Amino acid sequence: PANSVDSVNLTSFLASFENSSADLALNNGLKIVSDELISALYEVRASSNKEFVSLKGGKALGTDFYTPFPTNWATGTTTPSSFSSIEIVATENGTVVLITPRTDVTGSHPANVSYTVALAAGQTYSARDANASAATSLAGSIVSSNKPIALTVYSGATSESGTLSTMMDQLTNSTYAGKDFVIRKGKGNNERIYI
Repeated sequence: PANSVDSVNLTSFLASFENSSADLALNNGLKIVSDELISALYEVRASSNKEFVSLKGGKALGTDFYTPFPTNWATGTTTPSSFSSIEIVATENGTVVLITPRTDVTGSHPANVSYTVALAAGQTYSARDANASAATSLAGSIVSSNKPIALTVYSGATSESGTLSTMMDQLTNSTYAGKDFVIRKGKGNNERIYI
């Protein structure tokens, strides 16, 4: 009902909507539909890598995106292995996505060389950093498409002095890029923001 909050535990369904592989068009993802205005967020509740993402609704859809990513920390060693990625979902059939990664991406896609991916409505694609070191980053990668897509940036288990943190956000498209930003302060002593 209006003015209420609810939570849905999706843990048992993770394999059906998270991309387990990179460089493939997959039928994984979540579609949230409502008949009234809502706010929604997605929360990762891993024991040591908690994070939540504010879902942007219609403002998440677009055809031109620039990706912010951490550039100071390497990906920590975890089981299963962690990674950094650009997660893309198509909203219409016949979507062609052009990706220009700023580092080598899984699937033999070298840095700064554009490549395309064809997706149908609801299909997803994961462009993953081929390395886990702080020396590489997907920061500044460009993603564009001929039809509206939604894009989430993800860095799993970034490591600062052995402390692991997951970082992720669903981006708004470049038409919403601005000059003023509101940043949520954490409790750490070595905080950084990436715009």
